[in-house]
Amino acid sequence: MSATLQILVERFNGALLVRPVDAGAVINMAKPSVYNRVCAGTFPLPLVETSIGKMVRVTF
Repeated sequence: MSATLQILVERFNGALLVRPVDAGAVINMAKPSVYNRVCAGTFPLPLVETSIGKMVRVTF
């Protein structure tokens, strides 16, 4: 597991999925940048499509 994902696990108390905006805040990424990179498919963390939109997968 990468260091960034480990930080997310600790920060979000073991949640399986978190919103990209929340994950982006942990890696110091501004909201507009998060939205742009998610839309472009270049967000630096693994995303999964859910019924409520794209989410960052924290654990595997």
